[in-house]
Amino acid sequence: MNIILNCITASNEEKKIEVNASILKSSLCIEVLQPEDGISYHLLKNNNSKYEPFSISFDKEIMADFLDVGENYFIIRAYMDGIFVWESSSFVVRIDSFDIIYNIDDSKVQLYWNNVLGADGYMVYTKSQEGIFTSIKEVQANGVVLYGLTGQEELKVKPFKNIGGKRSYEFGFATCNLSGQKTSSELRLFSSINKSNLLLLWDKVSNADSYKVYRLTQGKFVLQDTIDKCIFSERYLPVGYSYFKVEAYKGQVLLTSSPLVVCNINDVEMFAVNVNYKVVLYWNKVPGVAGYRVFKRTSDGNFTGLDSVTEAKYTLENIVPGEFCEFKVKPFILEDGKRLYGDLEAKCAIQTYKTPKIDLVVNEAYGGEVALSWIFNGNVDGFVILKDGVEVLDVNDGLAHIAMVKYSTGKFKIRGYKNVFGAKVFTCESEDASVADENNRANMTKPEEYKLSIVIPAYNAQKFISRCISTALASNLKEIEVIAVDDGSTDETKEILTWYENMYPAFFKKIFKKNGGAAEARNFGIAQACGQYIAFIDSDDMIRPDAYCTMYESLQKTGADISIGRLYKVDNDRYYVRHTLPLPSYESINPEDYLRLLFTQTYNNVAVWNKMYRTKLVQEYPIPLLSYEDVAWTPYILSWADSLCYVDKVCVEWDRKIRSFTLSNELSSRSVELKYQDRLKAVDFFYENGNPKHKEVLAYLKAKRLFNQGETAGYKGYFKSITNMSDLLRDNRFLQADEEYAKKLRPYVLDVE
Repeated sequence: MNIILNCITASNEEKKIEVNASILKSSLCIEVLQPEDGISYHLLKNNNSKYEPFSISFDKEIMADFLDVGENYFIIRAYMDGIFVWESSSFVVRIDSFDIIYNIDDSKVQLYWNNVLGADGYMVYTKSQEGIFTSIKEVQANGVVLYGLTGQEELKVKPFKNIGGKRSYEFGFATCNLSGQKTSSELRLFSSINKSNLLLLWDKVSNADSYKVYRLTQGKFVLQDTIDKCIFSERYLPVGYSYFKVEAYKGQVLLTSSPLVVCNINDVEMFAVNVNYKVVLYWNKVPGVAGYRVFKRTSDGNFTGLDSVTEAKYTLENIVPGEFCEFKVKPFILEDGKRLYGDLEAKCAIQTYKTPKIDLVVNEAYGGEVALSWIFNGNVDGFVILKDGVEVLDVNDGLAHIAMVKYSTGKFKIRGYKNVFGAKVFTCESEDASVADENNRANMTKPEEYKLSIVIPAYNAQKFISRCISTALASNLKEIEVIAVDDGSTDETKEILTWYENMYPAFFKKIFKKNGGAAEARNFGIAQACGQYIAFIDSDDMIRPDAYCTMYESLQKTGADISIGRLYKVDNDRYYVRHTLPLPSYESINPEDYLRLLFTQTYNNVAVWNKMYRTKLVQEYPIPLLSYEDVAWTPYILSWADSLCYVDKVCVEWDRKIRSFTLSNELSSRSVELKYQDRLKAVDFFYENGNPKHKEVLAYLKAKRLFNQGETAGYKGYFKSITNMSDLLRDNRFLQADEEYAKKLRPYVLDVE
């Protein structure tokens, strides 16, 4: 459509400019029909009653991608050699297309969409194997990062408005299929600003094999990076406007270019880094200021000035080990020798290292490798491993604790680092360690009594069981035995277990049995356990080196029967904390205080492996041989404990990416009816066989589990089973105390006198 714009020139004269505006999905192209030589056109978008730069063009076409759904208001400004020439009247462009763009990498799916004007939030759904879309995330911003997906899912996003406390979905929805890589002949650029950090995202351009990202600096385009992915990010951009564009290439041939997008940074962002016994503060630059004033919060709660600096960096010497510090920075200008502050400021906090030392232990592992395991409770982005002073591995995750490297009798050292403006700043390190050290398991003597038995069920686990065993052997609880139960493997698992038994006879025991499933394998291990306590770990998961010692000490302190720890969910070597409970730590807890939390979204973890149990208790109440044995056994065994204790510490790493096919995959592929029958057996087991004095909470758990599964599967059998429990639920105090589930279950609980 052609639009005649009224314009005001720099000399306050009036003129008219004719443009043609065309819309494709959520993208806008404006063509100036009578362009002027040497003119650059700046498109400004109305944002909260203020027009801000949005896109820039150096030719007659002005492009803008991923505009808001609804009415977008713009003006155009023209410049020649940076000097203002004219400004247009405002005009409106209506966008009706809700556009999704995404990026999949090794650890996450980054999903973004154009903002929907008038929406209060967005609900994200994933499509189940039954073809039903199930909500997985509610967000207020127009983007979300999702973990634990396979990359094959179909996703849906629905904007909503809150009306009378309820969501109204009046804006429609958009879907995307992660398994189908979208390609385009154009390079449509999505940009997102989070404080001082920029994210650029675009669809793959047909035939492109690389992309170049440029930043406009002092009138010249400066290459920032050449990449083969459709995503670019840059952290801690300076305050003010930054300008970026992306070009797509096939070899050396330019295929297409994106619009020049404008990124407006309004925030100063500060962060702190521990460096040995120092703290270094960093922040993004603020152009045009004389300097920065650094403040520290004092014991009275106020901030007091420490120093003034001209660079965006400050180092504090002689800090107090273990101190929790808060800092603030304020940019200033000088006027008559006095500091004048504006509204810009940034704060950050840091727990200073009690010690920058990393505790490292080296154990020989199967296959000509050594397992390096370490304990470190500080904050780093990654670790560099050195052998005899030479770097052999970079572990780019600061929450990792184990690495497998080629066998050597040399000296190993590990150094932790933070990524600071694209460079590694080393903050801590270990002492030298080798396989000859006395804390190597092979060099330890057999304990008189085992404090803990660790049972590992294994089936065709040759690719990952060595890593699992190595994490268990690296435990700083010395008096342990590791019992690995081979469940009829047909690969090299038997040979691996035999090697570990020969290498560590005082601490490792193997059991071979016919295939019967994980529950039966665990029961074999339970029968052979000699430790005072018992713990389970799956062959593809890991245990933190200080976890078992912490859990053991909590049981000794509280006298509890079962200790429960937090866990990391691991997706492609990235770690995400799960199962943080609203319970007091390191104190004796009534089992009902934890049982009532099970099967709710935040605490929906019934794993057997993030816990430590009194062995006599487990031997008295072994694991049932059911399809969903964890669902059946965990509430059951918890109900028979006299007391529990919660450890507010990450203990286990639940690895969701190393094994391509699991029992869960097999179970989920069966019919809806078969899954219902097996799930019903699991909940019937813990209700019927659990401790009679906890029957009321177990009935509440059974109904809650059935409802959750029924809602996901869309199968009526689950709800009929809830109705059959009406007598157990009508006056159930746990259900009555749970307002959410009382409302959900009310339609299925018959009120018959």
